[in-house]
Amino acid sequence: MNDIARQWQGQLIVSCQAAAGEPLHGAHHVAALACAAQIGGAAGIRTDGPDNIGAITQAVSLPTVASFKIVSPGSDVFVTPTFDAARQVVEAGADVVGIDATGQPRPGDLDAQAIIQRIKQELGAGVMADVSTLEEALVIADAGADFITTALAGFTPYSRQGLTFDFQLLEEMVAKIDIPIVAEGRINTPQEAAKTLACGAKGHIAGMAHALITLKDDPPCQVVLAAVMGEEKGGLGSKHLAAKDPNFDAVIVGESTQLDIAISQKGHIGIFLDFIGKASHPTKADLHANPVFHLAKVMDFLQLFAQRVLHNRQGSFVVLEVSAGEKGVLTPPR
Repeated sequence: MNDIARQWQGQLIVSCQAAAGEPLHGAHHVAALACAAQIGGAAGIRTDGPDNIGAITQAVSLPTVASFKIVSPGSDVFVTPTFDAARQVVEAGADVVGIDATGQPRPGDLDAQAIIQRIKQELGAGVMADVSTLEEALVIADAGADFITTALAGFTPYSRQGLTFDFQLLEEMVAKIDIPIVAEGRINTPQEAAKTLACGAKGHIAGMAHALITLKDDPPCQVVLAAVMGEEKGGLGSKHLAAKDPNFDAVIVGESTQLDIAISQKGHIGIFLDFIGKASHPTKADLHANPVFHLAKVMDFLQLFAQRVLHNRQGSFVVLEVSAGEKGVLTPPR
């Protein structure tokens, strides 16, 4: 799911579905909508029903999140209400199962948490959970959902009612939940869509800005808000800031930690270790000339060093890559 989450981050997932009686109802028409969405730059497709899922997965190469809407007597839950409905969604080819994860009574003897866990364990698929309140989102996050959406906000009798998108709910979910949050429902303009991104990916910046405003009349010391860019591209913004020699006594780094205080750092130091040996055929191998054995001795030390760094809260130390040799019939020269 990490690859799909990265592909969807900050992007648009287009809903391609039409109910019976609507002009574009039918798998052929819905697949054509999905093709148009892919050409237009969509990062994913949301659809409904096994027939539509099969047609869309054949027509486009985008990740698909899908549900199976089934109306049941005595229940207001109809978006993938049962595990069997989820199974049919996965068998049709969807990457992620969309499910009503509200606390409303649902058909069958399984609640939303149990269905999500069975989807993960038995079907091996991702889960996108539609909720209506923060409390539901917190419960579902613990159940193992991969994505949580605001799709049902205002559509349950106990959730906050309104005719527009619930930005307050989105901000609360982003602040308290670490898994990806998808803004869905009642987003009517490009400006509203842009505002949802501001609530999400950069929520910690908004929180720091609010703290700075609170302190502006009586700051305990000089406080600077530095919003840097390029974190995933070599830390360009942090490097530029460090080059100015700001001489701070302390730095608070904005990251998603569920409001827990944690040790953080910006930047890294890379160390490359090269062990030299001698290439030879295995039947004539000199154990003292095999660099892999030298590496094995060092790995135990590196593990202890990593534990010490973590224990002393000095950052983190990890081994990212180990490589040796190019020919399977020879001991590696290095």
